[in-house]
Amino acid sequence: MKKLFSSIVNSPPFRIFDTSLRARLVVFFAFITVITVSTVGFISYGQVRRSIERSTTESTQVIAEQLKTNIELVFRDAERFLKIGTHSTTMAFLSPLEQSEESTYRLSLDIIDLFKLFREIYEFDSRIKGIHILGFNGNHIGEQEGRYELDGDLSDLQIVRTAMNRPGEVYLIPNKTIDYAGIESYKDVISITRIIVRPVTRELMGVIIIDVDRQAITALCENIRIGETGHFSIISD
Repeated sequence: MKKLFSSIVNSPPFRIFDTSLRARLVVFFAFITVITVSTVGFISYGQVRRSIERSTTESTQVIAEQLKTNIELVFRDAERFLKIGTHSTTMAFLSPLEQSEESTYRLSLDIIDLFKLFREIYEFDSRIKGIHILGFNGNHIGEQEGRYELDGDLSDLQIVRTAMNRPGEVYLIPNKTIDYAGIESYKDVISITRIIVRPVTRELMGVIIIDVDRQAITALCENIRIGETGHFSIISD
């Protein structure tokens, strides 16, 4: 009986069935293994990629914030030069009351000294190309040219018309040319300007303009890299 059972089990049809089942099981387990490994691999790759992207984004944000701070420092120091416009000497220079030539000349020298004093005080003065004060009484003075006269009316200047929109507010205006200067010794600046207002009467006395070297701002962007090839840039005025 045992021989008969053994003979039946070991017969070709049963051997084929047994072999086929083992093959299917091997293929099944191999398939499951590949799917599992692939799934784990894709999940790991996705996690690593997201981690790298998050790290890159955070790093870029930190760099951008530092750049923003550096640029703000430059303009903040430049804006401090606007205080020259509120000085009593400047107010006297821009006074609509009639002045003697000697008095105006003396006030001009005092304002030039103010320009020098402010440059000695503030750190980023090298990025300031020039300072100008334009008076509605006809008295104009520049850091490099001293007292000078303008061709045409003050209100014809675009920078003055812009500042007149809201007297007392500070404006940052990109300028390719310096048409308000007595001597155009430089170009391509960002002008920080504000109307000079007499505190008590709110009378409009003139305009003060601080010219910041545009290239100095551009250089701050160019000197900062994101990875090996990325960089910041100024894309508009």
